Amino acid sequence: MSVDASPPGRVRLESLRLNDFRNYAELSIEPGGESVAIWGPNGRGKTNLLEAVFLLGTTRSHRTRKDPELVRFGERVFNVNATYVRDGGGKTSLSLGYQA
Repeated sequence: MSVDASPPGRVRLESLRLNDFRNYAELSIEPGGESVAIWGPNGRGKTNLLEAVFLLGTTRSHRTRKDPELVRFGERVFNVNATYVRDGGGKTSLSLGYQA
């Protein structure tokens, strides 16, 4: 049995969709390009976008160990979905959800 231990290469985020995640009721973005800048006033959800991408890659938050804290206030479920494009052109879709 052989295992490919080569680095995965670069990936690009093609789309990100959030439902009832942190302060987002619903958000759908398609960043485009190789570089993306996120800016805005404090408390508007910039870090929450990064947290959603981190969550899909690691299945855990970098800010809390309590999954219920990721659910938008007053809701019971969140969903995070993304599509990534690999260097060779292959696409990967990832989804993660939580229900309280």
